[in-house]
Amino acid sequence: MTLSDAGNALSGVLDELSVLRREVQILRDKDYIRERMDLYAFLLDAARWKDIPQEIFTADGVDFHLPEATPVQVIRGRDELMDFFVETMPQFAGTQHMMGNHAIRVNGDEATSRFYALCAHWFHDADRSGADWTVAICYDDKWRRTADGWRVYERRLHHFGPDGIASGSAPGTQTTVGTDLYGSRDR
Repeated sequence: MTLSDAGNALSGVLDELSVLRREVQILRDKDYIRERMDLYAFLLDAARWKDIPQEIFTADGVDFHLPEATPVQVIRGRDELMDFFVETMPQFAGTQHMMGNHAIRVNGDEATSRFYALCAHWFHDADRSGADWTVAICYDDKWRRTADGWRVYERRLHHFGPDGIASGSAPGTQTTVGTDLYGSRDR
């Protein structure tokens, strides 16, 4: 092998290493964003609402909460976000936000994501036979890398369906769902 061949081989290895570093960084960024969304669900369900603006949003973050509603509710900045969570969430005796399918696209110091979530809510004065209000939603977010890590600078929260997917406890016809390995259609 000539010195020139060795130099070309080394150059190729360095190029591959550079590509791998970029790919690993993208994977780290995606994982960080996924963990932020898990933290968001935890903060909501643990009634740590005052922590949400700092932990999840940029200082100038905007939440278009149910933008298809009339009037559109637009919440701007960490102070308004804190007011929103502190005023809205105490109406529930408890919640459970379960993050599901997601897609994250990273482009340098900006990213976009869509997370599906199934969210159960219990009211203070309700019958405890089931969740009082369960909704399927998605979070369409725009993220920015900051000195504190990735934060949402724009969120659009959407319901699936006109009123969520369920209200109250499951109907009596659904009591056997999930009680055996195979559903009746599988037999």
